This record gives sequence, C-alpha cells and structure tokens, in this order.
Amino acid sequence: MLSASMDREGRPFTPRISRSSGSPLLDAAALSAVLPAAPYPAPPDSLLEHGAVISLPFPMRYEIRRFRH
Repeated sequence: MLSASMDREGRPFTPRISRSSGSPLLDAAALSAVLPAAPYPAPPDSLLEHGAVISLPFPMRYEIRRFRH
C-alpha cells in the first residue's frame, strides 16, 4: 500500500510505502508512478477541514506474469 500527502490542488508529495508488496522492485515502481500522474482531482473541502494537506492511501495492484517465448 502506498500513501501520500495531497494539497488542496490535488498535488501529491511525500509518497511512501505504508505496506510493502514484498518485492523491492514493485514497491519502487509504485512510488515512481504517483508523482508523474499528478495532478489528481482536488480533494473535497470537507476532507481539508483541519488543514491544507491530507494523507491518502493509494492502493495499487501489480501482477508479475511470465511470458512464454
């Protein structure tokens, strides 16, 4: 599971692995996918009542398949 903080404009920052997949390669791929995909939709104001930044989970699912040649 990946987590990141997000500002009012939907810009994520400080992505981190909150629960490892068990594969350093897949964890690194998940981390590298979050920032280039920004900006995300702005979070609703109701989620930002206590500040200008929220922390959100980014669930990702990866599969490793072996291809036959």
